[in-house]
Amino acid sequence: MPIEPNLLHPIDITFELLDREETVYDRYAREPVGQAIREGESPRTGERVTVKGQYSEYFASAKHEIPMYTRKGVDDTTMSYVAVRYKDLYRRGLVEYVDGKWTNLQIKRGDRVIQIGREAVNYYVEGQSKVFAHYPSVGGTMIQFNLIDRHPVDQQGNL
Repeated sequence: MPIEPNLLHPIDITFELLDREETVYDRYAREPVGQAIREGESPRTGERVTVKGQYSEYFASAKHEIPMYTRKGVDDTTMSYVAVRYKDLYRRGLVEYVDGKWTNLQIKRGDRVIQIGREAVNYYVEGQSKVFAHYPSVGGTMIQFNLIDRHPVDQQGNL
């Protein structure tokens, strides 16, 4: 396997993967019909997966709990990300290493991050992941998953 960079302030990131085989999709809208099924979310749907990564928000004092309003409603903007080494994903069976290339990545758009370290969160993996930490003759060694908060004003507890 190729060389790997070190993580800055590594922390456990727990993902709940969307069970794409059990979820019914609208083939025209390309989205789940009714309820998406995530592994580990309900009984007999698999296990949650925890990997070491580094969590970061895009700017100082970024706040998930403050909604951004537009004419169309609340704007769910990407405000944070987790960066994970490919070798940590490989150890958890979330990616394959074939002919010197990383393939078959299991973490995709719609998967949920439910815990970062000791903090319970409810963030979702958004869109395209970004490969970085490139080394000569090795290529990218880390991947960044952008996160969004789909319920930025979800009340926790009493007012």
